[in-house]
Amino acid sequence: MQNRKKMTRTFELLKRNLKLLVQVKKVESLLYV
Repeated sequence: MQNRKKMTRTFELLKRNLKLLVQVKKVESLLYV
């Protein structure tokens, strides 16, 4: 059970990182147009 909780946490972190990455990509594309 503990392991599953840890995995969920990691997944949440990954999703957050993905959102950040997407935002960075958007800003970059705006800068380099």
